[in-house]
Amino acid sequence: MYASVRDIRVYNEWLPVRVEAERPELVGTSVLRLSRRPLVDGDFDGSVLDDVEVSVDGADVEAVSVDAERGLVALAEPVPAGSEVSANYFWHPVSDSEIRLAVAKASAEVELVTGRRYQAYRAAERVLLNEGSRVRLRDRILAVESVRVYDSGGELIDDAPEFVVEDAEQGLLRLRQYAAGSPSGPLFLPTNFEVEVTYMTGYTETPEHIKQYTILAASYEVLLRFQRMLQVEGSYGEVALVVKSPEGLRERLEYLREEIERFRRLLPKPVRRV
Repeated sequence: MYASVRDIRVYNEWLPVRVEAERPELVGTSVLRLSRRPLVDGDFDGSVLDDVEVSVDGADVEAVSVDAERGLVALAEPVPAGSEVSANYFWHPVSDSEIRLAVAKASAEVELVTGRRYQAYRAAERVLLNEGSRVRLRDRILAVESVRVYDSGGELIDDAPEFVVEDAEQGLLRLRQYAAGSPSGPLFLPTNFEVEVTYMTGYTETPEHIKQYTILAASYEVLLRFQRMLQVEGSYGEVALVVKSPEGLRERLEYLREEIERFRRLLPKPVRRV
């Protein structure tokens, strides 16, 4: 994914809200129900569990699992009857799971529109070489893992040929010891080869314009859902943390829509190499 939960929260000022010294409801003997939900990742380390602090009669106790959407916290040990329980945690009306889903959708749209992925990944290609020694791959080269050369009949003739990467950005490498198109053999027919290349491609860091588009599109997706919720229910508790009013929400959506269209026009178009 091309943006993080933190990126979306900071851009929209949807920062986690800290709740301290709450007296939660005890469900059974070892599960707490918190009053504010959904719980969110307050320090942006990918885990909600380590942001929940629980004490029983002033002593810290271990929380073993969290249901962030329902605000439930399971403790390692039962709470003795009559004990005083206190909890500190973070929450926000926009859940982490909503943001992750919106970012995943926006990231998939970027890949569909541009025809490429913006993270490092492993690829393998088999290229027919009819002339010369240059092999052009479909994408940029981060690192070459292996190169193998096959004859026209598909038989392996060299599993570690010498090569040099001539243009990593254009996906171009050159074999040192092989050149297709030269006559050989008793009939002096032009030779051709098949070259199999396994390599790392993509990007080690997400380009800034791709990240910004993802932030805009994910923010729009989350706010669009809130707009539908407001239309159906009329209110949403602490929705003031997200937008100041339904009118402000419409203005924000319109602004994001315009920005998304502007950035979409700037996204690179897919190019098929021949």
